[in-house]
Amino acid sequence: MNKKPLKAVSDTYRRVVRFCTERPNTAFLLKIWEQETKKRIAREQENLRFYIERGDKKNRLLSAILKLKWRGWTFLALCFISLLMAAFLILNNNFSFRSKSYGEFVSQLDDAVLFGTAWMTARTGQVLQYQNLFLIHIIDDMADMSEEPRLRRMVEVYLEMPGNSLWRRLADKQAEVKPMSRSELDQLEDYQRWTLYALAPAEVPLNAEEKADMFSENAHHWGSLTHQLISLYVYWKYQGEDVDALLDHLSERIAFEAIWDIRITDLYLQRVAFLLAVGRPDLVKPRWVERIIAKQDTDGGWSADWHGWGPDILRFQWKQQGTNAHTTVQGMWALYMLKYRYPEWIKKNYR
Repeated sequence: MNKKPLKAVSDTYRRVVRFCTERPNTAFLLKIWEQETKKRIAREQENLRFYIERGDKKNRLLSAILKLKWRGWTFLALCFISLLMAAFLILNNNFSFRSKSYGEFVSQLDDAVLFGTAWMTARTGQVLQYQNLFLIHIIDDMADMSEEPRLRRMVEVYLEMPGNSLWRRLADKQAEVKPMSRSELDQLEDYQRWTLYALAPAEVPLNAEEKADMFSENAHHWGSLTHQLISLYVYWKYQGEDVDALLDHLSERIAFEAIWDIRITDLYLQRVAFLLAVGRPDLVKPRWVERIIAKQDTDGGWSADWHGWGPDILRFQWKQQGTNAHTTVQGMWALYMLKYRYPEWIKKNYR
């Protein structure tokens, strides 16, 4: 292959043409030379196109590699930033970046209790008509430990209402109730059946599978786990059965879930309240209580969602929910227990 560039070939061709023109007897040689030269030029042009195309392919390949590399680095950077944000949110959920004094925390706790109690008493009808009648037990417990007359009056209003439902035992252990049929039980959620069984085992015909679910150590998670814990709390409190080992096991699992769940939803408040109810304040982190107090709405209540996220892991909606009885009463139960039942917890965690 001729390695001369095209310009050099062209110069040689002009010199040969001039030589042959000046000597007519060399015309045949000129013709042959001209043909060979054109072929050589064509080959050079073909080689040039080949290298240009190969260069374009190389450039395209290099460009694709660089784009892929850039996308890879971008993806890794986003993953790194996401991990940093997740780590910060988890740390913020479990540790206070600014420590509070004993007086500061007690003042905030007292204000939250005052505003929350006002919210509940101002909405007595809404609270008592709520479908989940376990709230009556919570209010009754708060009235017992605090001797708050407004809360006691709410329980009295409920007991003055006619009825013989098993749920009345949550506020009156001696209430005369009507046994529930199997068809009535089938219309309830599993945790509701467990709670009714805990109130009156003789009147609630649970089958073997339902009892196994109620007393299982590892069958439930998330909201179902807290419901199981509170059902066993009722069973322990009303029937005097020894389920301490199971309560401790479930409490530790709930506290572990609370470490990772940064969303201050209805379930967040429920976890803290139920851990305190079963006598495990040692599992409650001060930061959790601080976040609950900070989440209290200006009207004194709590909403069930957190920036659109609901209690379920994948539940999200853009419309913000307002304060409600279920979340507020549970949040108040946690604060009442810290104030009246576990003042040592406050002294231990705040100086």
